[in-house]
Parts: sequence; C-alpha cells; structure tokens
Amino acid sequence: MIKIETKRLLLYPISDEEMQKVIDDEKDPDMKKAYSEMLQGCLDNPENQ
Repeated sequence: MIKIETKRLLLYPISDEEMQKVIDDEKDPDMKKAYSEMLQGCLDNPENQ
C-alpha cells in the first residue's frame, strides 16, 4: 500500500466499498457530496484509480 504522511496529512488508498461506507456514515452533506463525486470519478475511470 502506498501511503503519504506528513504532520498534518495522511493519504492512503481505499477500496470502492470502503469509500461507500465512508459516504454512508458521513453526516455533513457537503462532505457526503464531495466523497460521492470522488467515488463516481473512480468508478468512471478505473484505469486512473
């Protein structure tokens, strides 16, 4: 797994299923929308995921 970590940021890949769980559990509507757009981008372009 590729992981990028700094003092203020941690980036790591998650599966589409894990992302859907994040979306389902998110309470903030703006974040839910942003995460949904990210997931849709991954589903539309799996070669760039």
